[in-house]
Amino acid sequence: MTDRKKATEKTEEITRKIWLAGLGAYGQGLDNLHQGYEKMNDQAREFFEELVSRGEKVEQETKSGVKSTREKIREQADKNKEMLSEQFSELREKMSGNMAMPSFDKDELLEELQSRVSKLSETLSKLVKPSAGKKAPAKKAPAKKAPAKRTPAKKPAAKTTARKPSTRKSTTGTDS
Repeated sequence: MTDRKKATEKTEEITRKIWLAGLGAYGQGLDNLHQGYEKMNDQAREFFEELVSRGEKVEQETKSGVKSTREKIREQADKNKEMLSEQFSELREKMSGNMAMPSFDKDELLEELQSRVSKLSETLSKLVKPSAGKKAPAKKAPAKKAPAKRTPAKKPAAKTTARKPSTRKSTTGTDS
């Protein structure tokens, strides 16, 4: 029995060592998993920090680009305002008669403008009246186009008929 007892104890000891080895492997796996998680978590944090840093750079570049564009637009708007102001000033001077024709006074200029407007009105009325009379013949023109469309339709029929008599002539020509 002593041999049996020794074998049983040895088997129990080996079984216990196998069990402990399994627990050790499990513990090692948990440690590796925990280390991998921490490593991955650290990498994720670093990646996130890099993205934030890059985002800040892009934001600064965009803001500076918008700022410079806004300044350019303001400068152009100021130039346009100045140019329009100058043009309005010139127009006011011309309309007031100060610059246009110093020999005429305002009443003479108004009379001349009224006469020109009258002449333009007369010319316009002459141009409008004849064109109203021309509209009636324009309506007749589409009616002339309709028979023109029928004529080409008759031509192919005429060609077909022309072929039949030529065939008959050849038949009659062989008979004679």
